Amino acid sequence: AEDFLATHDIDPQPMPDLSAEERGYGYVTFQRHWMDLVFPTSIPSEYEKTRKLQTWLTPGEEEPATFCLRTLQAIQHLEVKTGPLLSDTGARLAAPVVELVRCLPRTWQGEEWLYPDGPVGVMYMPSYLEHARPTDVTANRTVQYWLTIKTPENTAPGTYRGRISISARKTNTCTLDLQVDVLPVKLHQPIQTLGFWDFQRPYQQELGTLSTVYQTMKSHGINTVFTRSGLYEYEPKTDTYDFSKTISIDAAGCVTVRLQDSDLAHCLEAARQAGFQQVIYTPHLQFLIARETIARYDQATLT
Repeated sequence: AEDFLATHDIDPQPMPDLSAEERGYGYVTFQRHWMDLVFPTSIPSEYEKTRKLQTWLTPGEEEPATFCLRTLQAIQHLEVKTGPLLSDTGARLAAPVVELVRCLPRTWQGEEWLYPDGPVGVMYMPSYLEHARPTDVTANRTVQYWLTIKTPENTAPGTYRGRISISARKTNTCTLDLQVDVLPVKLHQPIQTLGFWDFQRPYQQELGTLSTVYQTMKSHGINTVFTRSGLYEYEPKTDTYDFSKTISIDAAGCVTVRLQDSDLAHCLEAARQAGFQQVIYTPHLQFLIARETIARYDQATLT
């Protein structure tokens, strides 16, 4: 425990002036760009307060519209609902998918020392999305909602409008307007590699199955995955890699590799189903080669 220190994001700016209506709701709604980090301690600026969300996308695309909610008091059974989006010509888009941004304790800057000689800072960082649900929120806390809008390939260009309903116990229902402009252009599929690690080991049981995670990544524009899956079984307690079930080497040095039922095989199949271009993984074969070499040759030969 002495190697880690809880690190907190502190927003020094004061709360903006609040209207009687906002005080009646018990919270303030505001918007930041979806690539900006929002912490539970984030405080809105006056210009960020809004009751209208606006975004644009093209046919066959997904795009997030986000908004944040800063509580002034404890809120019970907070719930966000959306409906379909309609254009002036009667065209229709499905209701956005509503998710919550979940914060988890993460090491700050990849386990670098926060101060000389330690310790490492650990901060609650926005980490991933989970399905929105009615929830209780304490006072003076910021929650971020993520609304994913999807347009089919045959979506008619135009301006689509809808509403977002925010309700809670003992408060009036707040409504946000949502405007989505569908542009009359078609985006090309990227030819470059777009990908990142599928997930770190501690979260493997929290994000759903491998296929679910890959399908989600694909729907957000990823075409390649970097994975920790391989031709080995990893043992965390001893920090060792066991290749015995997938790779064998006979006395003559002939190497046999069995992909079937390996972690890498499951990864490749999930990636194929998602439509990824490639899978990039770390083989860790140096551990196998070192062990086999030492076992086959005496010390004089190795020297």
